[in-house]
Amino acid sequence: RSQIVFGTVTGEKGLQLAETWLKFTIEVSPYVLLLCSTPAFALFLKLIYLKRRMLFAEHLVFSFHCYAFSLIVVIGSLLVQTNYGFYIAATIFLLYLYFALKKYYADRGFSLVARLLACSIAYLNIAVIAILLTLILASLIGYQLGELPEGKSIFKYTTPK
Repeated sequence: RSQIVFGTVTGEKGLQLAETWLKFTIEVSPYVLLLCSTPAFALFLKLIYLKRRMLFAEHLVFSFHCYAFSLIVVIGSLLVQTNYGFYIAATIFLLYLYFALKKYYADRGFSLVARLLACSIAYLNIAVIAILLTLILASLIGYQLGELPEGKSIFKYTTPK
């Protein structure tokens, strides 16, 4: 029989703790995305389009626009339920980002492709950092509220031999 292990807690209690941790993660993620990820991506855009002399707020609007589209694409890929959902979503997002950079910043040629590559790498790094920050904050909030035990917050799924 399969078993959920959360830190050192197993069985039904481990499953409850894992569900509690997931609940906090889901509650924290929109705030991390809105308050950390979008301004970080806007700052990156400000740096790579420094010669355009645009306000940070203009880059921030574009950043919100890109994040909204990426969330729609990710949700759509989850609804399709295919093994290639992530790849399809990434391809759609990259195509969208290409045309969005071309239209919004009036970019073209090699500089557009170079900036698209740089934005893609930055976006991926910012997303990974946001996910890690979300997991850390969810764990800290759970500990502070007393709903998660002190110690290891990593859970795993085990199957007995």
